[in-house]
Amino acid sequence: MGKFASRFSSYIIHRPWIISFCLFLSLFLWIISGPSHADNAEIKEDNQSLSVPLANVIVEKFQSIPTHKTISLYGRTAPDRKTILGAQVGAQIEDILVRKGVRVKKDQPIAHLDMADLDLRLSQAKAIYSVRMKEFKAAKELRRKGLQGEVAFSQAEASLAEARASVRNAELILKNTMVTAPFDGIVEHLFVEVGDFVSRGDPVAKVVVLDPLVIEVNVSERHIGQIEKGQKAEVFFINGLSIEGDVRYISSVSSSSTNTFSVEVEIPNAGADISAGMSSEV
Repeated sequence: MGKFASRFSSYIIHRPWIISFCLFLSLFLWIISGPSHADNAEIKEDNQSLSVPLANVIVEKFQSIPTHKTISLYGRTAPDRKTILGAQVGAQIEDILVRKGVRVKKDQPIAHLDMADLDLRLSQAKAIYSVRMKEFKAAKELRRKGLQGEVAFSQAEASLAEARASVRNAELILKNTMVTAPFDGIVEHLFVEVGDFVSRGDPVAKVVVLDPLVIEVNVSERHIGQIEKGQKAEVFFINGLSIEGDVRYISSVSSSSTNTFSVEVEIPNAGADISAGMSSEV
């Protein structure tokens, strides 16, 4: 038996392909035999783990829409128009016809200056004018008849023109004794009292227009190119009030100190609910 085993071993060693064939045959039989029970259990467990339901997914579609770029600036409300009325003649304040803070219409009297003898001066100027008119007509008639030269006629004509100018000047001075409003507005301040003497040019009253109001803001050179006249602007006040306005003015030259451009926004103020000088965000 030992001799047979020795001969078989020698036979196998000299023929290695037999060993390779046996290994290949064993591997082939193991593959076709299928998975083991342990493998079947693992596959079953894997299938059970894969059978867990997936989470729900919500799909939402988005559509692009244009957006508006905003610039926040700060300023103060100011009257649309304001003027200080001065005395046109030197005289004493005879009467003040309005109170501070009241609304006035265009050409409404505000203060009356003492006329003194201005009415007499006007009467005198008119009388002189009447005489110069008669002299002119007589000179004209004499020249027509050849009884008077051209020089005398020219002198009469010049005297008439001078008398006419005197009448006009007296009428204007008399008219200027009444200080009137140049436009519809509010009497913001009175600088005089009854009995005060004013010289020509002295302030008498200040009239402002609060409808509309104007807000001046400073815009940097970075944003000035995106602002146009007529653009809408939303204005917010410290008391919570907001109102829409319009850009009405854009400066063409920047400030040398701040390198910003002045822009005016106009807002309606029919009821004068908004005062001038209020801080605002535009």
